[in-house]
Amino acid sequence: TYGPGAIPKVIEAWSPRIKERSAVSPLIFAGYTDIGDLNQWVHVWAYKNMGDREARRAQAMKPGQWPPPRGEGVVLHKQNSTFAVPAPWSPSR
Repeated sequence: TYGPGAIPKVIEAWSPRIKERSAVSPLIFAGYTDIGDLNQWVHVWAYKNMGDREARRAQAMKPGQWPPPRGEGVVLHKQNSTFAVPAPWSPSR
């Protein structure tokens, strides 16, 4: 959850870096809420398992690569991580 007005700055920060980051692990979805709980930034990445996630995140988080800088005035109020397993019929399987 970001502060009011921060989402456009988050999108701006992510835009030039997302292609390189997606080469490390596939980006399934990135987006934000505009109804309900506002200022939520959601991103979903594909990993084979938790070990794969740890290895790929370490690779992606090399200095200066990821995460993108938040920018001046961008405050992250809350961050959650959720790990989900695709249903047997999911295209993500």
